[in-house]
Amino acid sequence: MAAFKPNQPISTDQPAVVVDAGLQPGRYRFRLVVIDAAGNASLPSEQIITILEPRPLGPVAVPPPPLQPPSQPAQDRSPPWWLRWRR
Repeated sequence: MAAFKPNQPISTDQPAVVVDAGLQPGRYRFRLVVIDAAGNASLPSEQIITILEPRPLGPVAVPPPPLQPPSQPAQDRSPPWWLRWRR
């Protein structure tokens, strides 16, 4: 695992670098230079990354329990039809 330090090169003969997760929040510029077997160096490729402060986790919403069918059928409590049409 590579521990990045400002202005310190990291050399490896592997095609990938495992990054240490200990970088502090801020902006970082990374420069990649590849050297082939003959010793020829590529043009540098630069990337700027920003590491943000971790956000605190808020309360987690718990979904309500699923609805259960009633144990007894609901009774019709509406008024009789002749009272529904009267005003």
